[in-house]
Amino acid sequence: MAESKAASKSTRASTLPLLGHKFQLTRTDCTGSEIPIIVISSSPTSLITLWNVRKFLEESIFEDSAVAKERAALEGNARAEDVVVVYRNKGGEGNEGERKLQYFVVDGIEALNKFGADPWCVLFGLFLTLAVM
Repeated sequence: MAESKAASKSTRASTLPLLGHKFQLTRTDCTGSEIPIIVISSSPTSLITLWNVRKFLEESIFEDSAVAKERAALEGNARAEDVVVVYRNKGGEGNEGERKLQYFVVDGIEALNKFGADPWCVLFGLFLTLAVM
């Protein structure tokens, strides 16, 4: 059993084709204790932005990004946060067995640099904006 855990922490490399680009993903020393990261598109035309992602992921309610931005401005938040912390409830009925899971949300792959040298270990998901031609 100890050998299989050690093998799972060894360096693994794979190529991720993403919008015509190839990113080399190298996983080293992934402990599994880090907070997962979700990357969303930094495009201003994206349906999910840093303005509305918290409400979408925490409450399962879609709010147009422009409306969310206006609401935030009225609350005194003129700029979007560069990292959004999202909490999701997971588990049992009511309060029994329920636990909160925490995620970081950033807009763009470049923003992953805020999380150290190898944030790919904790990358949980990507929200993409695709151009239709």
